[in-house]
Amino acid sequence: MAVLSRLSTMSLLPRMAAVIVLTAAGVLTGFAPAVQASCAQPPHESPYVFTGTVESTERNGLVAHVRTDAGPQVEVIGTPAETGASTVDRTYTTGLRYEFHPLNSSSPYQDNNCTRTHVIDSPPPASSSAPPPTSSASGSSGTRTAAGIGAAGALLGAVTLGLWLWRRNRRNGHRAEAR
Repeated sequence: MAVLSRLSTMSLLPRMAAVIVLTAAGVLTGFAPAVQASCAQPPHESPYVFTGTVESTERNGLVAHVRTDAGPQVEVIGTPAETGASTVDRTYTTGLRYEFHPLNSSSPYQDNNCTRTHVIDSPPPASSSAPPPTSSASGSSGTRTAAGIGAAGALLGAVTLGLWLWRRNRRNGHRAEAR
């Protein structure tokens, strides 16, 4: 509401510019790709890479129980946060096969959105060598977050524009009656 009270004290041209900027920012944010600003460097290949299929998850997909292509079942934790959430959380989907690039050498493996872990679409290999990845999906929810922020910004811009037009028409209506 502070934005609305500020807009009501501005003259017409700056008010229109402010509404346009707010609306454009909201719309553009909704279409922007998810940014992983918390990752200080591009992801590097892990020396502990393995492939496997997620058999089940916990904590809203942040913890995956994985059957590796080599056979053993391991646990992969996609967040550095013990409780709550972090800006680099990676979520996993049951039934999908991943190429994991964990940060440590044994289960429970530590992973996050700053690693090269990604979904692969091919079936488990017949030999012990892993096939090249065919997909770069990460399973993160960053895109949904950016879309939500964008939608909220667009809604704020639309409401601001609507209220401004309503007040302008109301004011102009009173001026016409006074003549």
